Amino acid sequence: MTATNIRVQMQQRRDTAANWTSADPTLLAGEFGYETDTGKLKVGDGSTAWSSLAYEPGFSLSAYPLATSDIADDAITGAKLANDITIANDLTVTNNLTVNGTTTTIDTTTLVVEDKNIEIGKVSTPTDTTADGGGITLKGTTDHTIIWTDSTDSWDFSEHVNIASAKEFRIAGTKVIDATSLGTAVVGSSLTSVGTIATGVWNGTPIATAYIADDAVTADKLANTAVSAGSYTATDITVDAQGRITAASSGTIDTAEIADDAVTSAKIADGAIVDANVNASAAIAGTKIDADFGDQDLTVDTDRLFVDVSANRVGINCTPAVTLDINATDAVALPHGATADRPADGGNAANLTGYIRFNTTTTQFEGHNGSAWASVGGGATGGGSDQWAIEHDNTITSSYSITANRNVISAGPLTINTGAVITVPATSTWVIV
Repeated sequence: MTATNIRVQMQQRRDTAANWTSADPTLLAGEFGYETDTGKLKVGDGSTAWSSLAYEPGFSLSAYPLATSDIADDAITGAKLANDITIANDLTVTNNLTVNGTTTTIDTTTLVVEDKNIEIGKVSTPTDTTADGGGITLKGTTDHTIIWTDSTDSWDFSEHVNIASAKEFRIAGTKVIDATSLGTAVVGSSLTSVGTIATGVWNGTPIATAYIADDAVTADKLANTAVSAGSYTATDITVDAQGRITAASSGTIDTAEIADDAVTSAKIADGAIVDANVNASAAIAGTKIDADFGDQDLTVDTDRLFVDVSANRVGINCTPAVTLDINATDAVALPHGATADRPADGGNAANLTGYIRFNTTTTQFEGHNGSAWASVGGGATGGGSDQWAIEHDNTITSSYSITANRNVISAGPLTINTGAVITVPATSTWVIV
């Protein structure tokens, strides 16, 4: 039989990825399905729906060379990497990094380590012997080191240690020394000389006369006088040129002998000064009054402000008969703002139960009933002040539930937006007129 060449042109089934997914057909065995917008191809098996068929390998690549999304996680192993790699950009290792080698060189200006603890000298069995000579070396004209020495069980510093102002050296949490003083726990010393001692208490061996400076007065250096031993009140004394008391007697202290500001509050006994001792014109600064009055009532300017602690009531211009009692003829300014300024309920509408405010968006007073905000009073007005109608919105944008055993009347027509649901309990009626 003579071979016959037939030239044909085949056009495969094709559509966008979204349309293939929407139709989800089952291709015949060996039938191609091509996604025109992704360039991907699937081949049918006669029984599997489109959405469950896998793409043919090689047609699911996004680009050549391969993009990151075309490479499977963990597909690149160490064997696929060259022996020496230089990374031009940043490298982030999200797991542990282990470096095996003799020397690790970090060539950066600043090394930042987030870990709070750095371990060095970590070997399989660490001891003080393996740690001997370990530490930190800062290279300079000479090495500046902090080195552990096993033989002395010590950290050895090659340079001075300079701590910041107001800091101190401590041993076992106790101050030993700071810039100007020894710690109180330092009680022993082998000092052979000290500078000038300006203050302090001497509890050591009695000091011999030879070590007392000229003109230093002690009891032993004063000759006996004719003054009788005893206690004197507001004493009048006489002292001679040698500093000896030659006469003493009780006396009184006059006002002129007391310096201004000499009497402090610490010198006045509690309860010694009562109301009668305070001049009516005395000005006591507000900073001298304790803001905490404790369990006692507070009255400001003859009931101008009255806080009744026992009844938990506050009165303005009156003695309160209720929780907040205001005796005035002008007005009370309630919180006011737009609908968007309403306070947040913290995820629970009941948190706003009893709240009241003026809504500047609807120009109406509104209150919260524990479920939703609702207008309070008010309505359409004419040329005068007659309240002859109640105004309400003609579009319901959110879902509401009518309270059980309550009836509701609304003026139609009303538009209920998509998604909004009005729930009417079996014990309630909703009438639209």
